[in-house]
Amino acid sequence: MIYTKPRFIFFLILWLFFPCSAFAVINVDGLLDETEWLDAQSFPNFVVIDPLTLDTPRLNTQARVLSTPEGLAVAFICEQPDDETRTRTVTSPDTILKERPAFNRSGNFM
Repeated sequence: MIYTKPRFIFFLILWLFFPCSAFAVINVDGLLDETEWLDAQSFPNFVVIDPLTLDTPRLNTQARVLSTPEGLAVAFICEQPDDETRTRTVTSPDTILKERPAFNRSGNFM
């Protein structure tokens, strides 16, 4: 994968200002029961981007990042009430890209 200079600079700044715990051992099982997750860098300030209002979401979401020997481990803690069910998207990802010109071809918001 070829990284563009702005993307490289973004990740360099992210790494410098938000260092992750050094080399945690994580078991990928859907549970965040390892003690390393307590010291993980936390990102709790998500915003609504569909529609692009930048409002605070109705339900809380938090991301946590750790450094492991194999690379980065990212965990998402998503709030979901028991009375609400999740549904799968029934449209193809290409439909979303065609309908929203704010997304580039890789699906990243620009």
